[in-house]
Amino acid sequence: AKISGRKASEFTQSLRQHCDAILVGAQTIAIDNPKLTVRSKKIARPRHPLRIIIDGNLRISPEARIFNDNHNLIITSSSASPNKIKLFSGKAEIIIIPESTGHLHVKEILAALAKRKITSVLVEGGAQIAQLFFASGLVNEWIIIRSQKNFEEGLDFISTPKRFIKKFQLD
Repeated sequence: AKISGRKASEFTQSLRQHCDAILVGAQTIAIDNPKLTVRSKKIARPRHPLRIIIDGNLRISPEARIFNDNHNLIITSSSASPNKIKLFSGKAEIIIIPESTGHLHVKEILAALAKRKITSVLVEGGAQIAQLFFASGLVNEWIIIRSQKNFEEGLDFISTPKRFIKKFQLD
């Protein structure tokens, strides 16, 4: 089910069109099973960005819709099992990043992407991934598309560090 309307969807498609990559977390893939492609009648020749999934333990299904082609990248941790990594052979490039304190660090993720000449990343997916990026202090721009629907469950709106909020305050 769509959460926002037609205008928001067209805007999102335009944003996707102009980025090198779209990034989501494993939770978004598991719950929404998105394609993360550019789908708009207003864009004659869509340029599909690289689709990036952050999944520290490779929990996602290799049958997810995102794997309709091999224009995917999975960022996982050194604790992911080699057998699980093998499941994604031919479906995605896999980057293994060492984890510390049980988490992947945004600086390490962005450094790995920079080595692949990825300079613009649209972080679309999920409150946990958004919180991870906000806490890093490495977000350049913040766009909120808000639904009028009220959801009873899920994570509260992103709890942002004060240094991040100050960076984006308008005077």
